[in-house]
Amino acid sequence: MKTYWKKTAALILSASFVAAMAGCGGSEPSADSGGSPAATDSEKAKPALTVLHPYFSKDLNTLPSAKVIEEKTGYKVTYDMLPNDKPEDKLNLIMGSGQEYDYIKLTGSNAKNLFTNYAKQGALVDLGPLIDQYGPNIKNNIDPSAFEAMKVDGKIYGIPSLPISINEKQWSYVSTGLVVRQDWLDKLGLAKPQTLDEFTAMLQAFKDKDPGGNGAKNIPLTLVPNATGFAGLAGAFGYPLDWSEVDGQLVPQVLTPRYKEIIAYMADLYQKGLLDVDYPTNKLNNLIEKLTGGRTGVAELPSWSYAGSTIDTLEKNVPGAKLEYLPYLTGKDGKAGVQVNHTASIVSDFTVIPKTSKHAADAIKFLNAKMEEETFRLYTIGEENKHYTVKDGKYYPILPIFFDDRGDSSVLVTGVTKKYGDYWQARLHKDERTYNAFQTLNTEYAKFQVPNDQTFDAPLLDVVAKNTPVLNQMVTDYAIKVILKSASLDTFDDFIKDWKAKGGDAVVKQMNEWYAGKKK
Repeated sequence: MKTYWKKTAALILSASFVAAMAGCGGSEPSADSGGSPAATDSEKAKPALTVLHPYFSKDLNTLPSAKVIEEKTGYKVTYDMLPNDKPEDKLNLIMGSGQEYDYIKLTGSNAKNLFTNYAKQGALVDLGPLIDQYGPNIKNNIDPSAFEAMKVDGKIYGIPSLPISINEKQWSYVSTGLVVRQDWLDKLGLAKPQTLDEFTAMLQAFKDKDPGGNGAKNIPLTLVPNATGFAGLAGAFGYPLDWSEVDGQLVPQVLTPRYKEIIAYMADLYQKGLLDVDYPTNKLNNLIEKLTGGRTGVAELPSWSYAGSTIDTLEKNVPGAKLEYLPYLTGKDGKAGVQVNHTASIVSDFTVIPKTSKHAADAIKFLNAKMEEETFRLYTIGEENKHYTVKDGKYYPILPIFFDDRGDSSVLVTGVTKKYGDYWQARLHKDERTYNAFQTLNTEYAKFQVPNDQTFDAPLLDVVAKNTPVLNQMVTDYAIKVILKSASLDTFDDFIKDWKAKGGDAVVKQMNEWYAGKKK
């Protein structure tokens, strides 16, 4: 779910789905319709709810967290799951058949496309009125910007699940960064580089002095090819964002004034033997193998969640080895930064209510009740001094009961409270290396984070979605050709003309038409 620029093309719904939804009447349920009890909860029993959920390896109905939710909310819920194989096909069949579910949780890289199509086909309930009447906890805890991602034609059709908050401030985290062999630095008497020039000099020292004793197998820098980010190095050239505002217009990174310099820098590293000779064909498993085998001085760790296992394997293979994160580097203009996606743009898990639901209002009441702070805390991390302890305001798991009873609780999250960021970090304390990696990237290096404020709330735009994958691949392929010297940077202008002709101009036009409307 990385960024708007990388969203995939929308799934086209079948004719049977359209016909089925047309037969559902198409009227929006009022706050007290759709099977919801007109009387108060004390006067009438709460209905049992049926939920359709993404695939999970365990029966959700038997999870300890599910039992806590039922006890605290008073709602009996039955969870059905989509299959692991081709879940979207099954989901479309269910939606087209008119099968009754009280709410559905969508997740995955194509969830936003499915969501948008269902909403446009009239298959989903407009949740705005129901949330206004029955969802005070939903409204008070979820940042309004996250709801922007849930709008289609101005109406809210979903509840975002997982934009987390840290210290009660809505916030998104950085996952990736460059790790360095700190023991190599120590052996050479070098400090961590702060600037791009110092970084280059460090790589040269790794090559010339071979502190790991790898000989011909020594690799100063290992990366997986991705020409839209270059492992966060783009920030040193002043443009860390996928889309930046330049002279009042949205400009994709490839069209920013200094993008050509980024490719030139990477090509220079490669020609000097500082960048892995296998860079053009590297996959993630290749990178991890070289890193844990002790062959490389710097690599892009794909996520802080890899820290524990990576360090374990490296230390086993190379006793005394030590990995640490590098700060994001400053370029010649004194600029540095890494894109951090605003909460709205990273929503990939959200809850919708199909028009076929007979209990739309009760579904909102239930989702709202799950976000009562005590209930939310109990089902996500458990009971204090039984499942966790609190020290200096930080949450620590009690093992093994925390993971026995609450290890799978996040799968049932359908909207988070403002304190979830604090609760969630209890999970990180299962492995202190993982926790420290997260904290380094998102606390110590938080000053480098640049939010994607311009484009975080961009809706799903058809031309952008259709052309983006092809355009991204064009950029990556061209950068690799330049790095390998099979193409010269003198051809950059010709490449840009080709990029524009093959959909780039259309993408930029549509993005700026949307952006102009946003700024009004």
